[in-house]
Parts: sequence; structure tokens; C-alpha cells
Amino acid sequence: MSAQSKSVPGAGTTERQEDWSTATVISDYINDGTLSRRKRRYLAGEMTRVLIHLGSYETHSTPWIAPSHICEALDLEPGSYWIQCGCRVLDTLKVPYYDNEDMPDVEDPWMHDICTILMNLEHVIGVMDDEGVIRKPHEIARVVESF
Repeated sequence: MSAQSKSVPGAGTTERQEDWSTATVISDYINDGTLSRRKRRYLAGEMTRVLIHLGSYETHSTPWIAPSHICEALDLEPGSYWIQCGCRVLDTLKVPYYDNEDMPDVEDPWMHDICTILMNLEHVIGVMDDEGVIRKPHEIARVVESF
């Protein structure tokens, strides 16, 4: 058996996937203007997981607000959520939507899905702001309408 650690980067890479987060991958996109295939798959997987989780409305999960410099770099209103930032990156890079059969003709399917979920979520529990405070339902509409 090899003594090599399983957390070694793959061929041609300088970083480990275990070190990635939604925030670091989005920041990489903002800095580089693109993402590797591995990072695209990673971000699509994370966004899919969160979209399904938030869309279930069974939990009291709330998305977190991204810093304003991230929102602005992605042409989103300040106060937008990390999930919206990730979906914007995926749509910009034309990463196939995880459930393309439901929205084959939608131009930005990732953003369409999260905006729909946020509008429904506001009626359930509200959304957490960047200080961890639940925002009132009418406050969410401002962010979603900006899309």
C-alpha cells in the first residue's frame, strides 16, 4: 500500500479540492474570468445541493448574503446571496443546469431557479442577512427583483 496521502492534488493541479469552498471558487472566477472543469463541476454540485435543500422548504435553512464587492463583480445588487452569486457564475459559464428537462428554453436556468426559490422561501421563513439576522419577507423581494 502506498504511503502517499489521499489528499494530494491531481495531476496538473496546485490545490486540493478539499480546500475549496463556494466562496473561494467564486472568487477564483472573479479573479480569472473562468474556472477549470473540476471547479465548474464542484460549483455546479454545490449549487445543486443548495438549490434542492432550499427548494424542499422542509428545513429552516436560510441563504447567506455575499459581500458587496463579490455581488458587484458579478453584476448583482449588493445584498445578493452566495447562492445567487454561484448561480450567476454557472449561467455565465453556460454550465448545464442540473435539471435541464424542466427548463430547456430558459436563458439563465440557474438564476431562474434560485429566484423562484427565494420568492417562495420569503413566505416561509424569511432569509438570514450577513449578520445572522432573519430578514422579513418583504425585504427579500428587493434582492430578487434586481435580477
